[in-house]
Amino acid sequence: IRVNIAALKSKQPHPQKKGVTVVNPSLTELTNKVLACKPPDMERLDHLITRNVSEMTASNITAILFHCSKQRIPLTNNQLDLLIRFLEKRDEKLWNKQASNLLFSCRNLKGNEAAHSLHLLDSISMKMSKAMQGPFCAQEIGNSLYGLQHFRNSSPEVENLLRILTNKIITCQETMNPQEMCNALFGLKHINA
Repeated sequence: IRVNIAALKSKQPHPQKKGVTVVNPSLTELTNKVLACKPPDMERLDHLITRNVSEMTASNITAILFHCSKQRIPLTNNQLDLLIRFLEKRDEKLWNKQASNLLFSCRNLKGNEAAHSLHLLDSISMKMSKAMQGPFCAQEIGNSLYGLQHFRNSSPEVENLLRILTNKIITCQETMNPQEMCNALFGLKHINA
């Protein structure tokens, strides 16, 4: 499937206003179709990322990282670096669900061993500290911490993220169910007190 982004832009009814994300429905639909393939079509996924990443919203990038993690689809370092770079460039608000899905997607990364893993954590931390409001719900806490399962708190990126998550956890008004609690504890298995 090929998408002519310029043609899609011309069909958008309203110009993008500062602070408002104009979601490209065709790109979102394309992202969903590529991610729904069983088994995954790696060539289409690579094409989607390399050709369309500059037009993706934070929601598109989050969906790709989340679904690739959930389906255990390995992304190349180049693909991951591209997604991270464009996520950082997006000047849009990151919702709590998006932040927790991004952190959940870190579960298949190699933790502190890979520079791009720490770069992704740092990017998520920056987005969370700048644009997020309100507490996480219990599921978002469980998913966020679960994504940290391969990380140790020996790096500044992990320490910074843990400080931000601590504030989110403290303000949560919900009680965690057993699954959410297990996910959170499992994700903290390599974190020292």
